Amino acid sequence: MRTGVDTYERLAVLELLERNTNRRWTVGELSERLKLNTQLIEDALSALQALGLVSFVPGHGSLYSPADPG
Repeated sequence: MRTGVDTYERLAVLELLERNTNRRWTVGELSERLKLNTQLIEDALSALQALGLVSFVPGHGSLYSPADPG
């Protein structure tokens, strides 16, 4: 099954957000925690948001938020 979570960066971001479902993360916080370049984090978040796995609220950060399958 193809999910679109096909890079290390996407998987790392998704895993961290999923383990911390009640916390919003900024790009800077994710970059620091995962030791990844901010551009890689931004690209991963954009892809994950397009897949319906992550929500992003400007000024408030990113949050694991899978789309309702029903």
